[in-house]
Amino acid sequence: MNAIDAANDDSQAPLFFLSYAHTPRVGAEERGDPNIWVAKLFRDLCDQITLLLDEPIDGSLGFMDKSLESGQNWSQELSVALATCKVFVPLYSPRYFASESCGREWAAFTQSRHQHDNASSPILPAIWVPVNSADLPTLARNIQHAHADLGPRYAENGFYGLMKLSRYRQQYSRAVYELARGIVEVAERSDAPAGEPVDFLSVRSAFDFEDARPIVRVTVLASSLGGLPRSRDPYFYGRSSIEWSPFRDRHSSRPLGDVLEGFLASLGYQVEVRDFGERMRTGTQTAEPEVVIADPWLLAHPDHSEDVAALAEMQSSRVAILAPWNPDDEQLPAAADLPADLRVTPVSSAEDVGRTVSAVLAKLTQESGGDPGL
Repeated sequence: MNAIDAANDDSQAPLFFLSYAHTPRVGAEERGDPNIWVAKLFRDLCDQITLLLDEPIDGSLGFMDKSLESGQNWSQELSVALATCKVFVPLYSPRYFASESCGREWAAFTQSRHQHDNASSPILPAIWVPVNSADLPTLARNIQHAHADLGPRYAENGFYGLMKLSRYRQQYSRAVYELARGIVEVAERSDAPAGEPVDFLSVRSAFDFEDARPIVRVTVLASSLGGLPRSRDPYFYGRSSIEWSPFRDRHSSRPLGDVLEGFLASLGYQVEVRDFGERMRTGTQTAEPEVVIADPWLLAHPDHSEDVAALAEMQSSRVAILAPWNPDDEQLPAAADLPADLRVTPVSSAEDVGRTVSAVLAKLTQESGGDPGL
């Protein structure tokens, strides 16, 4: 079976791919496997996932590269696993972000997922050895994950620290369970088909070209708390327009611009988020694609007609205007009440925003010959 056939065979698809920095042997006389602790974590995760699943899956539970060898068969197996897995689980450590192989695994995964218009990149990081957040590459720093949910000792010590100290055995079990549950939940939400394998040996490390990443500009057109009339429910707004959270609920109040920034960064983009006022003051006209997330309430309100007119003039093939419609916000207008000269794409959830933006960027990439920054 070749790499393409394997990628299309569900029985070959792992639920998750565990990406970690291999520890080399110090010398030929060293006994045992220096990566034995990572292998134990992998086995424990698979055991927990087996218990959490409602029914057996067609493919394997997980993939862990246990070889330091090279060659065509090895690289093809790695490429197929990265293209077909549902969840990418990087084990953060200082060694991880210094590893060329780890950076290639990250890049191959995100590139294979991004071949589909509606594909996101479900990356669920875990801590092996704690890394200062300031030392993380931007694409890793922008992936929001509540490590504290796996326990305070885990956040302080990482999996390796919990495993090496017997007094943390209970905390280790909790962290494994929570990570396994997260993998299952993310996998169940992932609806992207397998992508075509990206050549692992030729792909460039995701950690090598942060400054060279294509730029996507995100503009937020929304009101702030201080600019709202008394008749408008302030629940979804913040002190600035950037803090607008149209899908806010009791579980999350994270601003949509922040959510979109993290999503695009996980796909390998450099993201610039700004409010509409700053966008108009600078008068920036660039070749980079731009995504405008606009409040439907504002678009239909007569007091904001100047902003709407300015937005209409911005429309082009490189500007996508998204209007988040939260069904729980009873004060939003009907789509038919929006200005007729605006080409607006409605989105009904934060996940829908990600899928729509991914489709827009895929189209721009195709039209520009492979580089959405051109």
